[in-house]
Amino acid sequence: MANELLPRNTSDAASRRTLTRRGFLRLSGGMAGVAALAACTAAPAAPSGGATTSEGGAAPAAAPAALHYQSGSWFVPELNDEIERFANEWSAENNVTFTIDVDSQGSREKLAVAIEAGEGINLAQIDFSPTTIQDAVVDVSDIVGALVDEQGDFSPAATYQSTIDGVWYAVPFGEHPRMINYREDWFAEVGYDAFPSTWDETLEVGRLLKERGQPYGWTLSEQASADGPAACLALLWSFGGKEWNADGSLALDSQETVDALNFAIQFYNDACDPASTSYQEATNNQAFLGGQISMTYNVNTIYLPALESNPELAEAMNHAIPPEGPGGRYGFTGVAEMILLKHTQGADLDAARQFMADFFSLEHYPDFIKLGQSYLIPATPGLAALPVWPEDPKLGAARDMGPLGLLYGYELPFPNELASAVQTQLIIPKMFSAACSSGDAETALANALDEIASLESQFS
Repeated sequence: MANELLPRNTSDAASRRTLTRRGFLRLSGGMAGVAALAACTAAPAAPSGGATTSEGGAAPAAAPAALHYQSGSWFVPELNDEIERFANEWSAENNVTFTIDVDSQGSREKLAVAIEAGEGINLAQIDFSPTTIQDAVVDVSDIVGALVDEQGDFSPAATYQSTIDGVWYAVPFGEHPRMINYREDWFAEVGYDAFPSTWDETLEVGRLLKERGQPYGWTLSEQASADGPAACLALLWSFGGKEWNADGSLALDSQETVDALNFAIQFYNDACDPASTSYQEATNNQAFLGGQISMTYNVNTIYLPALESNPELAEAMNHAIPPEGPGGRYGFTGVAEMILLKHTQGADLDAARQFMADFFSLEHYPDFIKLGQSYLIPATPGLAALPVWPEDPKLGAARDMGPLGLLYGYELPFPNELASAVQTQLIIPKMFSAACSSGDAETALANALDEIASLESQFS
């Protein structure tokens, strides 16, 4: 299973810089994630026992390396199972004691504690840019370089999320394709056999459906740390708005932002569930599965549970790419990554680097991607060319989402501290929620700009 062992990285093992206290507090304070780990359903249980060692028994008494992997809980349970299976097999073959800690609620706090203490977790799954923890993570550019040689360049979104000044500090798992989840049967009943292609048309259909008691469940809420930003940013970008310019200057104060907010106000009043400005992370899932809403924006974590527990609903729903607005057609994507912490040294460092190389290689990773049924889509062309896509035609829209998917502050070369703070403070969904609740786009934008200015003063 192992590739040729990668060169040991000892360039700064003895000179680990201390993570800034501000960065640690931001991390331990529960940074808001993108779609990956908070995919809006109740988390599945951790694997039995919560940890693994070598398959078939305890690890050898004199194992030369021991690794602790901190994993958030994937919301497609088969992915959790596959990580455990691979780790069992790999650790047995490589004589490494391997512990997996699956925690969907406290993983960030545990990661922050390990960084502050300089011990414990070696490898971790994250869904945010490593910008705020750069001093605590290992440069893995050589590992990524080998994957690029094998599979081709990573997508712009994966590169943006995982690099700082051209240096790779994380290995991307892939992208989370958010799609329109909609009741195909209800849309047909009001005369639409396919999901509308523009936002204006989507609004028109929404009016008809809301009159029937079947409103949209568009998450215009800062109380949903993943779904809220995704839904609001997809609207902002489609109307030509954006948060930042490529030179790092703020771009939010624009007519395009006001246009997006004014459309959102009309969209909310005429087509949406009145509660959508206060949705929490699982609300849209529950409402859709309960037959209360006709459309929402999510990954495949509504459809897959419906296949198991409500096949009639699964048959009645479908997925589509987001509508086109005056500024184009865009969607929000998420990128999950694996990081290696700098306090990992010696044989443990060698083993951790080899684990990353083997896990993401074409020898193994296509099987992992396929198990998710497009919960993750490939971030490299070599992987995308393989039979990793779901055969279910109702998940076909996921394949089209890669080129449409953008991340927070996508025009920046990488997420800087201020952009990361705007993300974690959920300023964009807060702005949309305030506009829709008050009907005042200009005041909502002004308040958002004031909040960003206050954050900026902390970094000057």
